[in-house]
Amino acid sequence: MPRTEEQNEKIKNERKQQILNAAMLLFSKQNPAEVSIAKIAKEAGVSKGLMYSYYESKEHLQKEIVFQCMDEIMSIFQMDKGAFVDAQDFRERIDRLFDHVQNNITTWSIYTQLLMQPSMKEVFMSPKVLEMMEDYQRQLYQYMTNQGFEDPEKEIVIMGALIDGISVQYVSAPEFIDLNVVRNHIKDVYGKEN
Repeated sequence: MPRTEEQNEKIKNERKQQILNAAMLLFSKQNPAEVSIAKIAKEAGVSKGLMYSYYESKEHLQKEIVFQCMDEIMSIFQMDKGAFVDAQDFRERIDRLFDHVQNNITTWSIYTQLLMQPSMKEVFMSPKVLEMMEDYQRQLYQYMTNQGFEDPEKEIVIMGALIDGISVQYVSAPEFIDLNVVRNHIKDVYGKEN
């Protein structure tokens, strides 16, 4: 009996995820620039031809990984939940983010390595990322305004730089970095009850 459209779609999605997982595994062990499509296909247990039917290039595959990571980060921040309700809600979201970094170091390592690739610059200008970041910025701006910060935009940049910087440092040398110092600083500065 032939497969249904739903079964075909399920198989397609599983195969795509299998390829993504293989790429992430290889990217966690090697510099992404040194990983070829042939290596990814071999690791995934698929032919190069099949890989190209799902991903037109290694850069396309890398972008998919970055988008998947960004979606995950936004879900940790629960952006679909709406604006930060209050300081307690903000602190809880910060805790979830830092817990995720600590518990998913390989994913964060791959994500930060890929973001440093020259071909990834266009990812940040893609409509998907711009829309995601616009919503995040809007919600955070409203929260910072409600918290009484004189220059909410400046505070968002500073907080983002702290989170980005400590994440990169942590995935590079977790044994030397205490994430809780920055986690608690962010919560103390930006998560005060009014």
